[in-house]
Amino acid sequence: MNFDGAAQAWDTPLRRARAEILAAQICGVWKDRPDKPDSVLDFGCGSGLIAFELRGHAGMVYGYDPSEEMGRVFEAKREALHADNVRFVDGAEMRSRRYNAIVSSMVFHHIRDVAGEIASLKPLLAPGGRFIWIDLDREDGSFHAEEPGFDGHNGFGRDEVLRILTGCGFREVFIRTAFEGEKPANGRAVPYSLFLAAAR
Repeated sequence: MNFDGAAQAWDTPLRRARAEILAAQICGVWKDRPDKPDSVLDFGCGSGLIAFELRGHAGMVYGYDPSEEMGRVFEAKREALHADNVRFVDGAEMRSRRYNAIVSSMVFHHIRDVAGEIASLKPLLAPGGRFIWIDLDREDGSFHAEEPGFDGHNGFGRDEVLRILTGCGFREVFIRTAFEGEKPANGRAVPYSLFLAAAR
């Protein structure tokens, strides 16, 4: 998918509504903390839909995305909202910091080497930090039916998610349904569901 080309029109009402729900699910994962996390990374943040929803629930929220145009949309939004505790960072700065939580939504089904990427993020977590992965449950390819160039994963089985996270050395893994919805594709409504997997 051409995320640079899609950036300016990314924030649709459906995506905004879904981001609100997912951000609430994310915050529910760390509700047992005595205080809000000091530092959160939104990996593959896109235009920042979830990052800006989290800004009242964390000390600092850092957003990283390889799409330069998504970064421009993110920064314009930060300025408009005067969101001083939300920042877009490049890859070098992202990897120079440590985080109490790393969250990632609808990103890893676009990445070939999922386990390798997650393993590379794990050292960025502070001791006891949480990794929160939201993504598509396994589906038949209908979700990306209108994207002929899509070469990622058609979602993930939850047993596969568990194997990936434990294989990367995470513990206290739990997985639950985070969202159920429909996506218009080829003239019909395609039902889909998203899981939330959280681990320390």
